[in-house]
Amino acid sequence: MVVLGPYASTCEKSPGGLSHLKVILACAALISTAHAEPNKHELLLQTFSMSVQDAAKLEDQARAGNDELIARYKLLHYYSRNQKYAEAGPHYLWLVENHPASSLLDWIMLDIEELPSANRERAIELWEKHIANESANVNIMENAAWAFQSINPPRAIELLEKAAKLDPKNPEWHQQLGRLYFCEAREGDSINATEAKRSFAAYEQALALSKPADRFNILENAANAALVAGELDKARQHANELLDRAVEAPPGWNYGNAVHHGNLILGHLALRDGRIEEAEEFLLRAGKTPGSPQLNSFGPNMRLALELLQKGRRDRVVEYFRLCQGFWNRPELGAWIKTVESGGIPDFGANLDY
Repeated sequence: MVVLGPYASTCEKSPGGLSHLKVILACAALISTAHAEPNKHELLLQTFSMSVQDAAKLEDQARAGNDELIARYKLLHYYSRNQKYAEAGPHYLWLVENHPASSLLDWIMLDIEELPSANRERAIELWEKHIANESANVNIMENAAWAFQSINPPRAIELLEKAAKLDPKNPEWHQQLGRLYFCEAREGDSINATEAKRSFAAYEQALALSKPADRFNILENAANAALVAGELDKARQHANELLDRAVEAPPGWNYGNAVHHGNLILGHLALRDGRIEEAEEFLLRAGKTPGSPQLNSFGPNMRLALELLQKGRRDRVVEYFRLCQGFWNRPELGAWIKTVESGGIPDFGANLDY
């Protein structure tokens, strides 16, 4: 499961309409190790270079029933990425109706709320039918939870909790529950303490069930959840372990995320303790990340920078912006530098949540 920065909300939408989580997972999939059959990661990669002519050929292939599962999966991603939801709808419905337990549906670049209303209602109907008919199938519970997460989060949570009971030793259910509880914990700029505690507990359970080699990809979300839940010792412990494992692990797509967000979490903890200069040092360490698919696309997290600016600490924040230009050389950074140097505080928008 891919991770986001301090206080990040995976329920937010990207400018193109896709949930941040779906887009970030897609970026990671391009360079992570594939493990399912058919190879959904490789298929997804192919859709990024598809043309209109390629899509037309796949439509012919699907109508002929020739390798139809693969054709429709690729078309679903192609149309969703291009925001052609009316064209994506029939392919999504076919996949749900005919392959509801397929690993191809355990994450997709589509929220069903984006579908035309008739398609959306039919999709809900199909998922509920599968859930009723195959109530012990954890793959269906997982896929349906992905479908419901944006339109009915409590239903998604219910399905994942059921999957966790059916498959109690699998940490994946607890990771996903931690993420959804975290979304529920966000109430605008405030935090629902109860849901934050549930998120923290779910990630702790995921860590307890995980193999040592798998902890690296859980620790960042676990540290974030602990920070938001007020479990500061655990947040510090997980952030430090995340950074230690980043150094020890072979270079991979998540290394840059770990360096960036692990240091930001420690910076937030230092700031809470009134250690402002130490918080600034962690901010600069976060800016020295080599980047990642997520950071290079969406940019750095700016919440710690904002909190330091609100305390009048401008010089180190500008230095942080300049460091971030090494992996995210976007006009926004130049504009933010000018704003801060002129005495203002930028509107960081979604970069407070990435």
